[in-house]
Amino acid sequence: MLQVHPTAVRQEGSAAGAPERLAQVARDFEALFLYQLYRQLQQPLFETDAEEGLSGGTNSLLGEYALLPFAEFLAHSGGGIGLARWLYRHWTGQELPPRSVRVQPVGAFSAVPAGTASQMTALVPDAAAPEPLPEPLRRYWGHIRQAAAETGLPAELVAAVVWVESAGNPAAVSPKGAKGLMQLMDSTARMLGVRDVFDPEENVRAGARYLRQLLEEFGSLPLALAAYNAGPARVRSAGGIPPFAETRSYVERVVQLYRQWAL
Repeated sequence: MLQVHPTAVRQEGSAAGAPERLAQVARDFEALFLYQLYRQLQQPLFETDAEEGLSGGTNSLLGEYALLPFAEFLAHSGGGIGLARWLYRHWTGQELPPRSVRVQPVGAFSAVPAGTASQMTALVPDAAAPEPLPEPLRRYWGHIRQAAAETGLPAELVAAVVWVESAGNPAAVSPKGAKGLMQLMDSTARMLGVRDVFDPEENVRAGARYLRQLLEEFGSLPLALAAYNAGPARVRSAGGIPPFAETRSYVERVVQLYRQWAL
């Protein structure tokens, strides 16, 4: 998937029409670098005994099978750490050309009050998912948008949480027992009235409701996300984001994706 060969780069650099290929190689190289970096950062975190938040206190699902798609998405969507831009400038003496991507702004329904189920269902299917979203999220965009409309949250924020929690896999189960798209623990799912935790619609609507509750309690998106990951008690005790590398990384990833998708 990610194959970067320095000799091939040098050869292509002298060929006509090479800029597009060099841009692709530069982005692939950054994706591979990010993958290795995140993998190394997350490895020791799977052994921690942090308090369980709504998502079970760990994002091992992302670490185990979604890090590479996540790294590729960052490198190819204009985010990342600038390594691709540096490489392209080094090879060509020019700036890395931006990728042509249409980004849908935050939806008009992000602040729409909750309506009846029939009204919400009528609204959702007409809205196409923003193009930068990974394919797994696009399949559940209707449920994400519905949950966002019911809670007043931006749909792109809900999508970012779903991606970081489960990489869009509705059958995902973490080592600590968190389940579904938004990684609900059984006790939390019962508290939120969820009957089938693996049902994408129920799972996303419940997770969005809980995130909304956390936002109202803490008054800050980073703190609400930290509470979603590590548990509200941890955030209250720390008086801010708990000093867990995993939780800080989780907050950063969600916020970064939300900002990219909500442009």
